[in-house]
Amino acid sequence: MTLKDWFKKQIVGLAMATSNVSNNLTSQRGEELTNGTNKVTEKDADSLMNGLRKGQMNKEVESLRWRTYKVLRAAKGKRLAGDFRGLGEDFEGDISTDMETIDYTKVLAGVQLDKADNYPLEMVATNKNIILGLGDTDFIGDMDLTTHNTYDKMERTIQVERNFIPKFYLENFTNKVNIRRITDEKKLLEFYVSKYPGEQTHGHLFITELKKCKDDITKPTNIFTFDECGFITDSDNVLGSEDFMIYSYNNIKLDKIVEFAGNFVVKFTADVLIDGQDMLSEYVVAELDKKYEEKAPRY
Repeated sequence: MTLKDWFKKQIVGLAMATSNVSNNLTSQRGEELTNGTNKVTEKDADSLMNGLRKGQMNKEVESLRWRTYKVLRAAKGKRLAGDFRGLGEDFEGDISTDMETIDYTKVLAGVQLDKADNYPLEMVATNKNIILGLGDTDFIGDMDLTTHNTYDKMERTIQVERNFIPKFYLENFTNKVNIRRITDEKKLLEFYVSKYPGEQTHGHLFITELKKCKDDITKPTNIFTFDECGFITDSDNVLGSEDFMIYSYNNIKLDKIVEFAGNFVVKFTADVLIDGQDMLSEYVVAELDKKYEEKAPRY
């Protein structure tokens, strides 16, 4: 699967996940919602409940979907104002419910970097296992919201595209990737690999190979060769960007390998292919956004 296809499946899967939740919320009360009859009047033919119950993407359902996405995005990057660490279970004071926006610029400034390069840090993508349940879905033609199923599958934040089977998959041993700015069009990608692989399958063999390459980066190997890499942002695993943004890079070339803070840092120069494409843009409901901007009353 190409990276482009993977991104497309995540976009489709996000819509499916939202619709499936809506269907689950209403399916248990289906009989009650129909009031004992299967007839639908012209008045409620385009209603929210009717659309959800029958799995139809009508105007009201589209507005609900976009409202849900806006809420998800607005909620990320927020926290309770103040610092309540160490208060303990016996704390009886008043806790403010005011929310504050996390200043990720300050957070990024606190990330320790090696001294081999002085390029500023733009993002940190933690390459942890995530349960997507979004992209690994099969669909044909128009989306059928009543029969479409999604399946939970463990995947990694960082996705890599290559047209061959490498000796080792670098991304499977990578704990995080730093994205540092060389120019607007070119970035330094830093793959952090722990020097202590533990019980990871083939971990010691991979580290042995990495050490040899560190001493001589011209050593023939295919573990540093790939066509494209990228990720979709989420505040749980990507620092320095809004959620639901797509980033990808190509023309990836090995620059150097250094040791830092118990890690091998494998550095690549790369060209920007996609620089923060909003995966929610095709679901925008302009009319709803206008109401939010004008603070129109809710009914």
